Amino acid sequence: MEVWADPRIRATLKIYLKQLDSTGGFIYKAPVKLQIKILFAVVALCVAPHPAVYAQDDTQPLATYLPLFDQQVERIMREDQEVVGLALAVIDNGQLVYQKTFGETAIRSGEPVTATTVFRVGSVSKTFTGTLLADLARDGVIDLNAPISPELFRLNGQRQPSLIEVASHQTGLPPNAYDNDLEAEVDLNRIMDRLANVDLVCPVGECHTYQNLTFAALGKVIEAATESSFEEVMQQRIFDPLGMHTASVGVNDLVRADSWAVPHRKNEIRNRRYVPGDPESPYDQVAPSAGVNASLQDMVAWAFANLGLNPALSTQTLTSAHAWLTDTPTQDRALWRVRNRLEDTGYGLGWRHYLWEDRSLVTHSGYISGYGSQILLDPERGFAFVGLWNSDARSPWYLWPTLLELQERGSTGNWMDDYGFPDED
Repeated sequence: MEVWADPRIRATLKIYLKQLDSTGGFIYKAPVKLQIKILFAVVALCVAPHPAVYAQDDTQPLATYLPLFDQQVERIMREDQEVVGLALAVIDNGQLVYQKTFGETAIRSGEPVTATTVFRVGSVSKTFTGTLLADLARDGVIDLNAPISPELFRLNGQRQPSLIEVASHQTGLPPNAYDNDLEAEVDLNRIMDRLANVDLVCPVGECHTYQNLTFAALGKVIEAATESSFEEVMQQRIFDPLGMHTASVGVNDLVRADSWAVPHRKNEIRNRRYVPGDPESPYDQVAPSAGVNASLQDMVAWAFANLGLNPALSTQTLTSAHAWLTDTPTQDRALWRVRNRLEDTGYGLGWRHYLWEDRSLVTHSGYISGYGSQILLDPERGFAFVGLWNSDARSPWYLWPTLLELQERGSTGNWMDDYGFPDED
């Protein structure tokens, strides 16, 4: 790849080259210190691994917990017949130390899942939308404190929520309001109109209640502010600069990928066996909530960027996107026994927060029509875990606590034994 085609180099140089305006735009007229900065930026980025194409160095010694983690993953693939395809990666101390893919893109197809196989990431899409909002706010394109337009949706309360309250699910609506109508393919405009008649469970801004419909309205805000489609803005400001070469939005782009994972769900008629399904979903109507597609390679790039290791995503943007904006006590209950390890949970701009013993984790999970996804970050340690799979299997959901337990204690916490595997019939 040409050096100047690397988006990280272009982004870093852009910061420094803006300082050349006062010198007439000629580098040889710039102060020596600025010339040295530019030179070292290019050299450093040329020799650094690109997050989107990083290949694990087999000569690098693995952390002691990783072979144990790999044993648990192999156990899943061996014992859980509900897993079809699985793609996993671990970053530790800012380095990609584990990246593996397992299984098939479609059951009995013989086509293996690879690092560039594209999956739907479901609600992990909210992390992309929230971060995009933070990035646009940094540039003054939008005001996160502005109220959302009643033309997008109106609430039965004393005031309209601000954009930041919508993005952190502080609308006061009942949790997942009207998702059932969305899944029944009721016209989206009709559903949004109904929100005005819903009694709030708390005043706007005073509690967290997870939403898909209102969060998706933020896409319309982005489109109005940029005069471009949500998909175009995401491509230009997130996917392209971060080197997420196979990422996209919407089912149409998914199926055009060179390799894409087919979703699998249980078929009650066919003896509860997993069968390939349709990747299309009613949640395609709310793309900012659940419409992003990404490969393992894309998600590794996304993790690197959110750990602050790609200058194309600024510290200011990350600080805003990852801010703990509201507590989420209902999430504690949803995590079942895992919550015994948690001190507290919260939510930011499309990102969840877990205070896991002494670790502050930034995370999100996603599910959509036979796909599962997970991203977990510990920015202080330069640590991340990402996972993608294409079935309703339960065991992959417990890989993240397994990994943390192995890292901290050298044991699994029995997450797989308690929850991971289906009951014997």
